[in-house]
Amino acid sequence: FPLAIRHAPPSNIYLDVTCNKFCRSLPTWCATTTCQYCAGDTPDYCPEDILMQLYTATAGASWTRKDNWGIQGGMCSYYGITCDATNTAVTHINLDTNNLVGTLPSTLATMPGITRLYLSENDISGAFPSGFWTLSSLVEFKCSACSLTGMIPAVVSMPSLFSLVLTANSITGSLAPLLTSTAIPNVRDIRLNDNPLSGTFPSSVVTLTSLHYLGISNTGISGTIPPNIGLLTNLKTFWVSQL
Repeated sequence: FPLAIRHAPPSNIYLDVTCNKFCRSLPTWCATTTCQYCAGDTPDYCPEDILMQLYTATAGASWTRKDNWGIQGGMCSYYGITCDATNTAVTHINLDTNNLVGTLPSTLATMPGITRLYLSENDISGAFPSGFWTLSSLVEFKCSACSLTGMIPAVVSMPSLFSLVLTANSITGSLAPLLTSTAIPNVRDIRLNDNPLSGTFPSSVVTLTSLHYLGISNTGISGTIPPNIGLLTNLKTFWVSQL
């Protein structure tokens, strides 16, 4: 679905009139005949294309609610979508319990300005898109009771993350790259219960001084709880049963 331009782009962004797309450079031709995005550019400024890729990748025709999805230039009226004040960027995606079936498109991790992504209780399988764990704008991500797989990567950098809820998935690997202030310095809520994780309980968790809730029960985490866990003075709830 090509993007119908309704609003002027930021001053450092150009409009490719051939493809009717926002681009960071000024290309003279388009990368594909379908004008998916502009030549030599990533689809960072084609949020409507990214949304439609999500729709296609998760069997959008069978969603419970899909009001207005596919209307050209109408992404801000799509069910579950909230845009910024200028209606040129998507800030919230809320498609909880909406019968999404499939995988997340890789381009979702390039969505500029996305702050909240709610996808819980859908049949979303596969690994996280490459680049997801370095989304600097993301504040909340909730995808509990999905079918997500894959490991938490060695490098995590999500400085804005406030809440991460991924209970009842099939996420594997160690929590060490995640539970540290160098990765998620401002997080308050982490829920990873019921995932086949591995490794020991990372001592770096005590650097997450804003943490209020930590749930890692029924996982494969082993070892002992850091003796200085009391340094987390804001921690109110700590679920660690059946490690």
